[in-house]
Amino acid sequence: QTTISSLHRLRSTTSIQGTRCVDQLNSHPIKDIRELCVFSAHNALKDPPFSKLDLIVCRNVLIYLQPPAQDRLMSVFQYAVRPGGYLFLGASESLARQNKAFSIVDKKHRIFRRKETVAVSLPNLAVYATDKIASDQSAARASTSPEDRLDIDTRRVMERHSPAYVVVDARNDVVRFSGQVAKYLGPSAGAASLDLFALLQRPLRPAARAALQKAMHSRQSAAQKNISIEIDGATHTVDLLAEPVGGGESGFCVLAFLDRGPTPPASARNQEGVGDLEQELALMRERLQASVDELEVNNEEMKSANEEYQSVNEELQSTNEELETSKEEMQSINEELQTVNAELNAKNDTLMRLNSDLKNFLDSTEIATLFLDADLRVTNFTPAMTGLFHLRESDYQRPVTEIAPLFAYGDLAEDVSRVLRTLAMVEREVTTSSGRAFIMRIRPYRRLDNVIDGVVVTFMDVTDRKQLDAERALRSEMVVSSGDAIIGIDAKGVILSWNASAEALYGYTNAEAIGRHVEVIVPPDRRLGELDFRTRINGGERVENYDSVGQRHDGGLVDISVSISPVRDGAGAITGASLIVRDITERVRARERQALLLLELNHRVKNTLATVQSIASQTLSDEPDPRAFREAFQERLAALSRTHTLLSDGDWRGSPLRDVLLAETAPYANGAHRVAVEGPHLKLAPGASLALGMAFHELATNAAKYGAFSVPDGRVQVQWQIENGNGERRLRLEWRESNGPSVIAPNRRGLGSRLIERGLAHQLNGAAELRFESAGVQFVLEAPLASIEAAP
Repeated sequence: QTTISSLHRLRSTTSIQGTRCVDQLNSHPIKDIRELCVFSAHNALKDPPFSKLDLIVCRNVLIYLQPPAQDRLMSVFQYAVRPGGYLFLGASESLARQNKAFSIVDKKHRIFRRKETVAVSLPNLAVYATDKIASDQSAARASTSPEDRLDIDTRRVMERHSPAYVVVDARNDVVRFSGQVAKYLGPSAGAASLDLFALLQRPLRPAARAALQKAMHSRQSAAQKNISIEIDGATHTVDLLAEPVGGGESGFCVLAFLDRGPTPPASARNQEGVGDLEQELALMRERLQASVDELEVNNEEMKSANEEYQSVNEELQSTNEELETSKEEMQSINEELQTVNAELNAKNDTLMRLNSDLKNFLDSTEIATLFLDADLRVTNFTPAMTGLFHLRESDYQRPVTEIAPLFAYGDLAEDVSRVLRTLAMVEREVTTSSGRAFIMRIRPYRRLDNVIDGVVVTFMDVTDRKQLDAERALRSEMVVSSGDAIIGIDAKGVILSWNASAEALYGYTNAEAIGRHVEVIVPPDRRLGELDFRTRINGGERVENYDSVGQRHDGGLVDISVSISPVRDGAGAITGASLIVRDITERVRARERQALLLLELNHRVKNTLATVQSIASQTLSDEPDPRAFREAFQERLAALSRTHTLLSDGDWRGSPLRDVLLAETAPYANGAHRVAVEGPHLKLAPGASLALGMAFHELATNAAKYGAFSVPDGRVQVQWQIENGNGERRLRLEWRESNGPSVIAPNRRGLGSRLIERGLAHQLNGAAELRFESAGVQFVLEAPLASIEAAP
């Protein structure tokens, strides 16, 4: 019956084609499982498994096996279920360790489906005898025909002449080697693995990853060409060819290695020119795309691992539910025992009902109560009273003045006498040594005949209330002193509260803001959007940290981040909203600066490449000898590297102006006669060092492309001086080019010109001008020395 219920549940959660059980369940009801199934004795751990099954139902069997037995049984299930078949497990079982062959169909009901792309093999069966295995192998060898043997020998011979290749599965694990693949392998240190990218030589890994990604996604062959690797001490050029097996349906892919022979000498490679560079750039783009695809695959694997953790959590919850069920059963048994005991003691309960009611009433109040007669003797007390007085059962009829209280209060006898005399209540606040606060009230005790026969002393615990009042005061102070603007509005959008930070942010005082509509701080073009937010808040939704723009009292705009939360009354109805507004002006400016830096970085990279090309061209024209060319070219590249190092140091500690200038012009100077520098010693601040270094870089790069550095006789003269004027010291710097090509002013300014004139003037609070004179480019900078010079 349990199996029938499981099959009915399976029918309600999923449809399985080819399963006769489900079809028969749909056609007519089943009273006995024997009408549907044929039973046979079968040991799933030792006997050979069945094959091509549509459904395996294994409910609550794996939980009674050890992990090795579970793994063995699961490997049998993987082999027995056909691709696309289903596995139905118990509520406390999972496939955490066998997640490669099955996919989840219904996690709640533990229904899994056999993947079609994962290949499985017959598990090792220890039950077979050695002689039976040997006889089977002999029969297999005997059944091999001469034609099959001829095909095997032919393939073995041709493998020495065909290209080497490997076959990988969907997880990039190698399942087949062919040919001389050893020269392309370079396993990484660590645990042994069949992962292709852990076996290949490092230069082949990016290209192989890109080719496999492209082949698996496009279902077509993909190639990566002209990859240089070391083989037997020589540099060889290798092409990679990837093509899916079976059109990609099986999940396997072939990666072939085509050796193009040793790489030609460097002099021959230089003649290939721009075409090789473009091909290399395309190859790098494909490798970058492969890396991005691999990152996405890793993200998917992380999501899969998260789902596994959720599955384990659900199993723990299932175990917890079983424990709760056991607890409920124990509680049920306990209630039955209490019922029997109640029946046996029914007569005693009737006699003691009145006393029990009175005692339970006193105990249930949880109020410390003390009953005293006119002579201050204890007549009764509640259990909570023991936390305030050292009272015991033997203290009845004992004067309360002889019992030490747990709080500092010595006027109890006097207050009791006053209550007996005036019949008026006396109220005091007392605090125990543990810090608990109580309100003590003393009232006269009246009997039913209206005779005063003592007093009743009660203690009300007000510690939580006092803490709540303190917390309320603290929160009020936090709202007042918060660095964020905190604004309270009603359901109509009228401002009800306005803290000091709101005054500083918007410019409205508390008196000016309270009572006005919240639209006063919203720009007119954004009020429709803000109205939509209020509609969402009235619906009970919370709006978290959205960026907007606020309007100040003086009409100016400020970038803000707003969080809105609904405010509810005691009944849960929404009565307004609370706004937390934060000034994000600096964040917006940082984003703008970041965008500018990205543009500058892109521009500097392009200029650096152009600089290297120019250095190479000039050096080659000056030094036709290859050895002299190599030495001169290396020296100029080292000078360019020292320039970047100097700028990096200046970004943190500041650099002398002369060093920054010489470092930027060194790659193009080709001797001190081409650059003339004149000016007093001046150490630049970090920001000024970076800004001027960027400007000198642009000027030097432009001179190398079009100006004085582009010809052998061109010269650059740089002069600076410190002037006093208008009560402040200022720096004046001039850059002049001469003996270069005739200069023609450009029709359009590029990014470099804008960075020199606008960016430099903005960063140094000065004026920068770039002049395109016919004799040569001139650059003039004037800025206050306070924004340029480094602090002592």
